[in-house]
Formats: sequence, structure tokens, C-alpha cells
Amino acid sequence: MEEVIIGTVQKIKNDLQRYQKTYKFVVYKSFLDLFQDGKVSKKKLAKKFSDFYLKLKKNNLAIEDGQVKNIIDSDQNRYVEKIVYFIDNMPLEHIKYLKTRNNYIRLDDDLEELSQKNIIELKGFINRKIIEYYLDKVGEKGITKIINNNVLILRKKIDQSIFKYGWTIPIERHELIYSLNGETLSRGDSKEITVSIKGEYFKSKLRSVNRKTKSDTLQIRYDSNDKFKNYLKNIFQNSWEILSKSKNKKLNKISEYILLLYNGEPYSYRIIPLIKEESLRQKFWWVNQGKTYKQGIDNECIWAPLKNKNGKTFFHWGNVSKVKADDIILHYRNGKISGFSIAKSDAYKAKKPFETDKWEKEGWKVDINYNSLDYPISLERFANEIYDKNKKYFPIASDYSVNQGYLFKLNPEDFKTIVNNLESSRDRDTLSENLNNFDISTIAEKEQNLDYLELHGDIIESGLYFSKEMICRFIASLCTKNFLILTGLSGSGKTKLAQAFVKWISSKRNQYSIVTVGSDWTNREPLLGYPNAIEENKYVKPHHDIVDLLVEASENPGSPYFLVLDEMNLSHVERYFADFLSAMESNEPIQLHEGDADDKWEADTGMEVPGEIDIPENLFIIGTVNIDETTYMFSPKVLDRANVIEFRVNEDDINGFLDNPVKPDLNFLEGKGKSMAKNFVKKARMAIHYSDEEARLKNILIEFFNNLQEVGAEFGYRTASEIMSLAGNISKLTKEDDEVWSIGEIADAAIMQKLLPKLHGSRKKLGPVLENLAELCIDHENEINIQKVLTQENKLEADYVKYPNSLEKIIRMHKRLMQNGFTSFTEA
Repeated sequence: MEEVIIGTVQKIKNDLQRYQKTYKFVVYKSFLDLFQDGKVSKKKLAKKFSDFYLKLKKNNLAIEDGQVKNIIDSDQNRYVEKIVYFIDNMPLEHIKYLKTRNNYIRLDDDLEELSQKNIIELKGFINRKIIEYYLDKVGEKGITKIINNNVLILRKKIDQSIFKYGWTIPIERHELIYSLNGETLSRGDSKEITVSIKGEYFKSKLRSVNRKTKSDTLQIRYDSNDKFKNYLKNIFQNSWEILSKSKNKKLNKISEYILLLYNGEPYSYRIIPLIKEESLRQKFWWVNQGKTYKQGIDNECIWAPLKNKNGKTFFHWGNVSKVKADDIILHYRNGKISGFSIAKSDAYKAKKPFETDKWEKEGWKVDINYNSLDYPISLERFANEIYDKNKKYFPIASDYSVNQGYLFKLNPEDFKTIVNNLESSRDRDTLSENLNNFDISTIAEKEQNLDYLELHGDIIESGLYFSKEMICRFIASLCTKNFLILTGLSGSGKTKLAQAFVKWISSKRNQYSIVTVGSDWTNREPLLGYPNAIEENKYVKPHHDIVDLLVEASENPGSPYFLVLDEMNLSHVERYFADFLSAMESNEPIQLHEGDADDKWEADTGMEVPGEIDIPENLFIIGTVNIDETTYMFSPKVLDRANVIEFRVNEDDINGFLDNPVKPDLNFLEGKGKSMAKNFVKKARMAIHYSDEEARLKNILIEFFNNLQEVGAEFGYRTASEIMSLAGNISKLTKEDDEVWSIGEIADAAIMQKLLPKLHGSRKKLGPVLENLAELCIDHENEINIQKVLTQENKLEADYVKYPNSLEKIIRMHKRLMQNGFTSFTEA
């Protein structure tokens, strides 16, 4: 059978070799992309064909085949029909017309046995032929020919230097580069260049290396530009994984290339990556098994039906058809991953191997070698680490249970996380022996669960002091809402805590920006910049890096990024921060200039600024607030969109500081918690809802709602939802570290952070409300005179106070109300 299949693949290769026209390669490639059940809709094939052409054309690499060009460039309303006619009538030996059904074409009968492996081989072959076509267009030696105003300078095979420093330009290309740039570089000289790849722009150097050799050495260098290097590693992921593990630093199994083109201006270049279609990376899968577990192991296979008895199919059944030989499959049953298997074959169609009447007989089958784990891994050990609400068709559900379905695909990072939770070294060794080009020993520092007590310990060691309660509220607030306001006594550590946390959890300096708000910020320009009024399509960035931060965060959704706005209320927040507040509410992007979203204007720093930008989910904004005669009050609109934490210093805090008045060392904290960064982002994305004593918390909220309603300060659905989420985050953080908070402590924090900050007004308006709120903070087992409590004539024992922090704050607010006739949450 294998000989027959090889023969069918060779038939198509021979056909392509004999008749080398680009339309033929593209038709075959498009057909194989859509190939299913031996046939393809003509209209879908025509659409796929035209999309391929138009995409290349957009990238200045249109197919210069006269007939194809005329069809695609003709009347857009009729081009599909023309392409269908074109495919019908041009010579394609092994794709034939189905006369019985005019809207389909299919492969010749003897080619319908093609496996996924065969298809990948053919698509890789076709892709290489298309590349050869373009190289032929520009010429192997006549490199200077023009491709739509882009001069091809060189074609370079990927090697270790690409990911290390850059690459050396062959001496025969030096004259060409110097002529394009209009000047020659002397030895030791360098010039800044711009290199674009897939719409992204990076700064590098063109350097004439100062060496004691007869001939010059010219290199493109980006040694310290980690962003560029990491981007190339991502683009050429297969090459990078092999080279990073290969001792001889050569690609033996894969060959990928870079085309370097002149971009129309001196010292401006463009890279076109030539990437092989087929992937050499193993895939990782998760199979849910119940009653069929034993039969599957006994028959050494996994199997899923093509359809159920109602003629329906599901993606998790179809996933079986995508499994290839050497893929790794994790087997889940009864709450645990009990073993793993290695696929011995690509998926193939086969009769049902199980004794059940539940499904139709025809299905997809994969032969496997099964290995039991010495210590099965329970789901609860890793579910919260790999769950992400943005992942579709994933085995883990939002409540950390398992989604219903059969076979799910795992990405390498999630596979690594699960492997990190293996308790047996023998299990890890057995898995390692079966991994190709994927070494478990190369796993980056283990992603750890976020531990606020570890942060607390590191902060104390750095010379700062904050209570465990404060650290927990800080972390839980950021996980609940990406916008946090720190207010309170000047010099109480608000900015220091923000700095400490962002340094502690960030692995790189460009993950945070700490900006002091100016008193003259009357619009958004100090934050986001503005279009240049003199030069067209130019953008003026502010002196800080907030725009860069937003772009960087969007490109790295798994890592946290932080914008710290120090002294946030030195100007009216509602003016300079309006676009951010609106974007938080609507989830709509912020418009930066008149261009489209993808229309990038050049900034004076060389950065390309997009027409609009989103507020990424992984961007956390922390504002610090001081209250004095130079600052402005926050409106309810701002407070409603944030958690507000007040900083106070008591006698014990001062005594502790005076006993050991050391200068804090924030550099000590750098990167200490970076292994918890991904878990922090995941926690912030989870919709955690408090459930332990949900009914009691709801009753508490209703009581406060009714009293706040009297002054028009009642809260809405968003605030209620965020309070439940805050409670859930506090509960989860403290349970994980055995520092469990009571329902009273959780409610106290929620009242302080989400309800009281909105209170401000006159004695007439707030006097009765503060009295009622104080009543709600007290356990009335004995008769208590609330007026004496508010004037502090009656010191309550702790046992009588349900919400001590909230009561203390209400008393302070009431005192200022009596003295000044006005009060608010924020105070000097």
C-alpha cells in the first residue's frame, strides 16, 4: 500500500515538474488546502486561488503570469467564474472535473488515498517550487533585477548567526549595497538602518567591521535588539528550536531562508521569510477517556467516529484526523492524567474497534504506544495554570473542570506546564525519551502560582514595610480590575509599593513605565502624543514610552505590563485620561491619528505609530494620589472604574520603622517574582466569582446599597460584579497560602475599596448616611449609641465591630464633615 501512495505523490510531482507554470502550483496548493472526501467546491477553490494571488500582490510579489494576472485584475464581480473556467480548461493532469456535479472537482480516483503526511509533503514541495519561481524571476546572479521597486540584495539560509547578532553580507554584494545607499562605509564605520518584516519595523546597524583582513567585512548587526531577535525566533520557530539544541549548529532536517530586499530608500531594507510549509515539531494532544479507556489501551489506539447516528460531527472527533506519527497524547480519566502515548501512525480511516453501539462504524484511528504514569497527575494541580478564557476548543473549562469532548490540542507551553507538575522523575525521563526536537530540560523557569506571601517577604527584605493584608488587597485588586488607585497620607509608601511590585514581577525593564503627571496636562497629548501638524503622516510622541508600552503589551499578551501614573491628580484626570477611561468602558480602540488601524505614521523616534490602538488586557494601570491644595478631586466616573486602596500609617508602623530606619533597595526586587508573571496575567483574566458564603455577602451588599441610595451614591451592576470578583480573588489567594480571610474581612475590604470612595458631599447630604453606614459596621448585640461611636466618646471593643477598617474610615469622614461641613473619601 505504501508503494502505491508514494506513486500517487510522485504523479503530482511529475506533473508539476513537466509543466512549470505558477498557476499550476497555486491550483494544486489551494486544492490540497481544501481537500476533503476526495472533492472540493469549485467556488471555494477559485476563492482560495485568488486570495493567494492577491495576498502576494499586496506584498509586492504578484505572480507575473499573464493569463492569471488578467483574470484576477479583471471585473471583481466575475473573477470567481473566470477562475473556475480557467481551472477547468487548463492542463491539470490529476485534478479532474466531476461531470455529475458541476460545482465540484476532485483528484483522480487513485489519488484519493492521500494521507495527511502525503499532503504536507506535496504542499512543501509546491511551496519550494513557488520560491524557485521568484528566484528565477530575479535571477540567481542577476540579483539587481527589480521586483516591484524592491531590489533583492541576497538570499541567506538560516543559521545560528541570525539569532545571535545578525548576518554577514557576501563580498560580491558590497558594491550593490553601497550603490543603493549612495556612500561607502570605511572600516569601523556603521550606519543605523531600518529593517521591516511582516509589517513590523526594527532598528539595526549596517557595520563595516574593523578587521585586519585584505577584504572588507560588511554585516547587518542587531546584537542588543532582543525584541528583533525574539521576533525572528518566532518567525523561524522550527529553525530556532533545532539550532538551539544542535551541537554542530547546522540545520540538517530543515532549510529556511531570508530574502533581503532594498526598500526604496537608503539604509532601509525589507525581509521576506521563506518558511517551509511542513512543521517538524511534534504536536501535543489531550484525550478524554471513560468507558473506552481500557478498550483503547488493549487495542493500542485512539479512535473517533466520522459522524454520529444523526449525521453530525464535532471538532474534537475531527482532531483525531490531524494526529501524526510521533505526536504525544496525554490520557485523562477519572480526574487525573493517568498516562501518555506516542502515536505510531498518522491518522487513518478505520472501522470502530470498540464494543459499543453508540456511534457509527466509520471513523479515524491512530495506533499508539501507551505508557502509564507512576504517579497520575490530578487535574487540580495544574488546571488553573493552563486555563485561559481566550483559548478556544480547550480541554479545561472556566471552573477548572474538564470540557466535554474527546481529543483536544495542547500548545507546547501548556504541555510544559503539565510536565512540570509530574511528581516522578522516571515519568519525566520516559517522556523525554520520546520527544523529538523538544527537550524538557530546556523548559524555562517553571511558571509558579502567584504567591502574595512571597512578595511580602521580598518587600520586607528590600527595606520596605507593608502588611500582609495590604499586599493581598493590592494583588487581588489588580486581578479584579486592571485599574487601581492608591490614595492616602503623603509619604506612606503608595508609589514605593507600585514600584516594588512592577520591578518584582517583571522580567524586563520595558514591561513598565513610571510617569509623573504634570500640573499642565489638560488633554491626552502628554500621554499619547499627537499628529504632526506640519509634516504629513508624521506623529509626535511624548518624551516617555507609553505608546511603546501599549504596542509591546499587545504583542506579548501572556506577560504583564504596567503604567504607573504618579501623582495622578495633579491635573484633572477626566481631561488627560478620558480616552483611557472610555476605552476601559467600551473596549473600543483609542484613535491616535486619521489613518486606518494598519496605517502607521512615523514618529520622531523612528517608531511606526498605528492609526488606533487597543488597551490590552495584560496592561495594568496604577495611579497614586495625594490630596492637598495643589490637586484635584476624582469624579465618580473615575472612581467607579477602579479599585481604591487607602494607605495609613499607625503607631506600630512608625515604631517598626524607627527601630530599623533603613533605606529601601528596590533593585533587590528586580525579577524576583518573574516566574509568577504568567500566572498573574491568567488570574487577572479569569472571571472568579465568590462562592464560599455568597448569600451572606449579597445580604451585606444589599444593606449598603439601600443606605447609599439615599444620597444618590448607590452602586450599579458593574460595581456589584467587581465586588464579588474581588471577594473571589481574595478568597483564592488566601486559601492557596493558608491565610484564609473571613467573610467579614473580605466584606470590609470591598466596602473600603468600592463603596466608600464614591462618598463626598455636604453635612446635610452625608450626615445621616454616615450614621447609617456606621450602624451597619457594628454588631448590635448590646445597645450602642452611634453618635458616641462617631465622636469616639465610646470606644468599642473589637468583638462588637464587624468591619473595623470601614468603621474607622467612616468615623474620620464624619469628623471632617462636622468640622468643615463637607467630606470625601480622599484626605490629606
